[in-house]
Amino acid sequence: MKALRIMTPGFELKGEITGYTSLQLTRRHFGTGAFTLVVPARNAQVMGIEFDDVLFSPAEPHKAMLVEGMKINEGQGEVVITGCTLDGLTRRRVCVPPVSGQNPDGSNSFGWDRIIADAETVFHHFMNNNLINPKDDPARAMQELTLAVNLHRGMANVPWQARFDSLAELLERLGEFTDMGWDIRPDFDVRRFVFDVRPGRDLAVGNLGVSHVLFSLKNGVAVTIEHQIGTVKQRNIAYAGGHGDDEERLILQAGEVVAGIMRREMWIDGVSIDLAPELTTHALRKLAENGPENVIKCEVRAAGAFKYGRDWDLGDRITVLSPTGRLDARITETQEVYERGKPEQIKFVTGGRNGGVPTLDGAFRKIANTIAR
Repeated sequence: MKALRIMTPGFELKGEITGYTSLQLTRRHFGTGAFTLVVPARNAQVMGIEFDDVLFSPAEPHKAMLVEGMKINEGQGEVVITGCTLDGLTRRRVCVPPVSGQNPDGSNSFGWDRIIADAETVFHHFMNNNLINPKDDPARAMQELTLAVNLHRGMANVPWQARFDSLAELLERLGEFTDMGWDIRPDFDVRRFVFDVRPGRDLAVGNLGVSHVLFSLKNGVAVTIEHQIGTVKQRNIAYAGGHGDDEERLILQAGEVVAGIMRREMWIDGVSIDLAPELTTHALRKLAENGPENVIKCEVRAAGAFKYGRDWDLGDRITVLSPTGRLDARITETQEVYERGKPEQIKFVTGGRNGGVPTLDGAFRKIANTIAR
């Protein structure tokens, strides 16, 4: 089992933990991760750990964990340490709109923080305004954080707005909509935690020019495969209402061209949105969040043909063969379990709120965007 170093948020090393009983680490591509570490109470190394200390393996610092809770179980003689991956720092902020009433481009905010830009720039905008350099209240800044270089990756012309939303939840929704993951990692050279987007690789079978990754029971890479499919919460047509009153209100229809029994409608209230393109994007985002359930849960062999962290990782798009057929999907969650005296366990999940299927591009290709009134 890997040793874990203990570090303050200011990058001062405090010690190292060895001989722990178990570690369970969950990483998420679009959202924030979590961990549980169980250490024998007699282990003197655990006594110096404080809240907001960072635990990390020197071989895998990008999986650094932030201590947020501790439980001493005297009956079992153990200490249970819990917390989040570094991206959990975003849970400590809400998206405060500009006090000046103006967005950075000079437009009137009307009490909202708004932006239209490429996906990566939108991510950076809300991180900068609420964690890195919040101009209206410097006390909100986390001096330990910085932004990676903006490479302007991802979907173009993404309109987004926020008004006291949870920053973590906003980034999760933005990631799911644009198919862009994100995380926060330590940079020991600059002694800062760095926020960056993580698009992930396309390793699905048939993608030319790259090595593919295929999980199945037949090739011995997968230990178990569970495929969940459902349409209970699915919606494929949205009627969205924007700014305005009564007959003057902007109302449009968005979604795929679906009729009859297959048509599943929903209403979306976007009362603060006064432009049709922005209302359409808002409606498509809500439809994506209400897509069909199509989730695969898979346990893989740690010593199999495809090695976790080298051949595939969180955020990559891979191919899974299950009894229901082939699915090419993005890995949205991984779980690592290390227990004393037992083999390492690696599990992954494809899917999220939109079921992990590529419905977004399809929605844009098939969009029926009609002003209803």
